[in-house]
Amino acid sequence: MGSGASSLERPAIANEPELKDLVGKATESLSDDQLFKLVRQMNWHKRSGLCTHEGGLSEVCSGLIKLCSDVKTTKVPTKRFGRTEIQMPIVTCGGMRLQQTWMPDNLPISPKKINATCQNNLVECVRMSLSLGINHFETARFYGTSELQFVDAISSMIASGEIKREDVIIQTKVTPAATNEEFRKTFELSWRHMSKLGYIDLFSFHGASTEVTFKRIFKDEEALTGGNYEVALELQREGKIKWIGFSTHGTPKPIKRMIKTEKFDYVNLHYHYFGSYHASYYEDGEGGFGNKANVDLANSLDMGVFIISPFDKGGALYRPTEIVAQCCNPLSPMTFQSLFLWNEGAHTISIGIA
Repeated sequence: MGSGASSLERPAIANEPELKDLVGKATESLSDDQLFKLVRQMNWHKRSGLCTHEGGLSEVCSGLIKLCSDVKTTKVPTKRFGRTEIQMPIVTCGGMRLQQTWMPDNLPISPKKINATCQNNLVECVRMSLSLGINHFETARFYGTSELQFVDAISSMIASGEIKREDVIIQTKVTPAATNEEFRKTFELSWRHMSKLGYIDLFSFHGASTEVTFKRIFKDEEALTGGNYEVALELQREGKIKWIGFSTHGTPKPIKRMIKTEKFDYVNLHYHYFGSYHASYYEDGEGGFGNKANVDLANSLDMGVFIISPFDKGGALYRPTEIVAQCCNPLSPMTFQSLFLWNEGAHTISIGIA
């Protein structure tokens, strides 16, 4: 282990002979990455002060080592993603922050060639995700070179025979535009890449969060016709996309209005135990607050439910406060959040690679 790992060892490992012995014995069976994460986890448990009974830290350490070993044979379960009938892994690989650059790939000032080290790392991330059963990859036109890099990684693996197209579920998103022509033009920028995969499994209207975006999607608000939705239907007829949904960072009522159109097969939204991001503290029209009612409504209409950013926007649970850690004990906050969301009707939750 490098110097960075050594500096992390001191609080939890160096002063605990039993822990040091457990980790030492695991060095042969675990990867460097797993060992680094194991040490970080043990530091957190040590600092949190939650393992107060005798041998508590050693029990946690032994459990984490076993979990790391089981990863080699464990697959993420799948769940029916609403009316799409897609068997969706309950964990999604999010692509918002894994790209080489946020700069749009169609600008002259954007890099013409992705750095090989960066791309090879992404390929390994995709490969690791697939080995765990996480075959849903989520990106967007707005995410810089994320689309391009995901598609290049996946298409190269298909071309080599390592995987088949049907082994992968790809989702991308395009922001609603003032005109159908502009929306179609933006989609075609995505299709330059996505065409290598033959079709897009899940296509989303990106950031459909306001009255303005509603009017762009449905020009005739009463008949729910015209607007960008008509373009999406054209793309569906052309075989370029399979299922139509929307993603949102909005407040509850505009989201509810979108869901109630019954025009969408799935929704990406925020709903967390520790609030619903921008939807938090806003009345939902059902006597409550946040997006709980929207999750229930989407499920009642047999829509797929995708939860955005449960561990970051959902409370930065990868570095929880002492109070949050104590509230979730004996579970880790991230485990608590995951179980809560799956129990509440989420079909998949997004974990981003950064």
